[in-house]
Amino acid sequence: CVNLTPMAVAPRGSKRQSCVTPSPVLKRPKPVLDTRPAASASVECQLNQLRRTRVAGLFFEDIKKVVKKLGEPLEAQYRATVARPMDLSQVLQRARAGKYGLKDEALADIVLCADNATQFWDPKPHPVRAIILAQAEALRAWSKGL
Repeated sequence: CVNLTPMAVAPRGSKRQSCVTPSPVLKRPKPVLDTRPAASASVECQLNQLRRTRVAGLFFEDIKKVVKKLGEPLEAQYRATVARPMDLSQVLQRARAGKYGLKDEALADIVLCADNATQFWDPKPHPVRAIILAQAEALRAWSKGL
């Protein structure tokens, strides 16, 4: 910060004072506190890491849209087979909203994603069956470390 007020000219031989004034001490902003339960914050962090690894990428897609893409016969079978559809994007939204008070609640929803996929796809001979079941197993294995 520079002092812009005019200085009086000092006579020769005298010490000149600097025209630079010290900058004020800046206060640090107060940190924004995360008021969500610790479980929700932890689950969100871990799901974001999982998303980057792409190990269970299919489970981050909105299950309602995926089911519609299956076509009418499979869509009807899915709705009849799976009582509570769940995907990891829903789990992530709930974690961001602070809906999980305990990690076990989030873990139950994560395992539900894998269980739903296994329940629906295991008995069906379909081209995507092997990929979905492999990702379901990878998701189960990942959730054990949660």
